[in-house]
Amino acid sequence: MMRCTTAVNRFTLMPNAPALIFPPEVDYECTRCGRCCSHPWEIPLDAASAERIRSVDWSRFKPDLAGQPLVVPRSGKPGEMTLQRRGDSCVFLTPDQRCLVHQERGLEFKPRACQQFPYVFTETPRGIYVGVSFATRGIRSGTGTPLARHEEHLRALSAGAYHRRVIREPVVFDPDWEITFEDALALEGGLLELLRGDATSLEDDLVAGGVYLDLFGEFLRGERGRQRRPGPAFQEGWERLGYRRIREIAAKFRPSPAARRMFLTSFVMGVEAAFSPGSPAWHVARSLAAQVGSALRIGRIRLGSLQAILPLGAHSSVDFDPGNTALTDPLRLYLRHVLFRKRLIPFCGVRTGYRLLCIDFALVRWFAQARAALQGRRSVEPEDVPESIETVERYFVLHTRFDQVFEHAWLQKLLTRAARQKQFLGTMVRSE
Repeated sequence: MMRCTTAVNRFTLMPNAPALIFPPEVDYECTRCGRCCSHPWEIPLDAASAERIRSVDWSRFKPDLAGQPLVVPRSGKPGEMTLQRRGDSCVFLTPDQRCLVHQERGLEFKPRACQQFPYVFTETPRGIYVGVSFATRGIRSGTGTPLARHEEHLRALSAGAYHRRVIREPVVFDPDWEITFEDALALEGGLLELLRGDATSLEDDLVAGGVYLDLFGEFLRGERGRQRRPGPAFQEGWERLGYRRIREIAAKFRPSPAARRMFLTSFVMGVEAAFSPGSPAWHVARSLAAQVGSALRIGRIRLGSLQAILPLGAHSSVDFDPGNTALTDPLRLYLRHVLFRKRLIPFCGVRTGYRLLCIDFALVRWFAQARAALQGRRSVEPEDVPESIETVERYFVLHTRFDQVFEHAWLQKLLTRAARQKQFLGTMVRSE
């Protein structure tokens, strides 16, 4: 479904407008699957979007919309509005999986949040990076439409984006150090080189990326401001030396399977609580029971994201072959694009953002194993991976935005403290 292409980044300059920077490996084309309009999350409406929707008698096009409010208050969000839903679907979704608003009034009439999906914009000192959410099936590298071909539309969309993150100078590397954006780009170049995966496993590459950033932290302490361009100098040094030594250090990091199962199961249950009924105390008790069950490989958990009840013993028995490129190539593309779109840096900083990227990978593998377990299989198949990437993007990135949780200093400290344990990345990333 997803393979790298040979396209290159494109910088487009216009008077008084920032450059748009397009991804080198990802194309997009809407497949009209209707899935983006069928999920448990509410669609936020700004005032102008709500007024546009109210201005039309939509029952002329879809009679069953007569006599019902189509713009309603958001649950638990006083003063905010959303589109009416039927079950998990927007009322404007037609039987043939089309958007009625788009069909009858055009793209510009849709709510801004709907217009922007699946594009994500990150404003940086170099320009606006135009990314894509993998919560859509329309990403078909090599068969879709390169984003640069939609430059005019994307420029207008980014100018009035419903949601856009901003990276300013200086950039946080970790709680103790700040670097320039150019330094951060140089580090990203090294991480992308490690994720190229010419003859190594994806798990090894991800752990090596963590070692790479740890070594850069030591490099900063050693330089103590003497190096004017520490990021490029560090990257260029390792490009000359090669990354063999980094991989040798990373190879020593071994997993702790029970710890990973408990951590990820707790993470999943926390996000599930965001769209499941029940009191906070009930969700905490449910999460604790799930952690114990995952460690002991007993019991079951209900997953609203998969609409299923998952046996934890069966889940932990599913094999994910890290040497199977049919499984890991789609993941490589996804992780490289997450780095490109820079969504983790504004809230977390470079180092914490990379740790969350590794957790992102672990979550995709967790859901791929869950899909296999629910179908009675003992190993993950290639079709499980794109579906699981979509699940993680939809529930953990696009809506709950778990990276924003780590904007809070004390949670960053907790993750930093855990990550200082040498086996943290090995535990999160390596298979059992």
